[in-house]
Amino acid sequence: MKRRTFLTASALAAAAAMIQQACAADEPSGKKEYLELRHYEFVSAEKQNAFEDFLGKAAIPALNRQGIMLVGVFKPER
Repeated sequence: MKRRTFLTASALAAAAAMIQQACAADEPSGKKEYLELRHYEFVSAEKQNAFEDFLGKAAIPALNRQGIMLVGVFKPER
């Protein structure tokens, strides 16, 4: 998958999660929580670093601005 397509798809998925979270906040019947688990595999360390930069500088701050404060990103130890 090309980088631009990958980043676009990731941004759209994050936007969908934000919309879903906003809709859940409108429901008066109890508090709902959503858990989304994603697994990414990269062909090179350079692409992995670029994705980590995207998460740290753009995606997570954008989710926090939308009121989604509990965001975790995990990386396996090697």
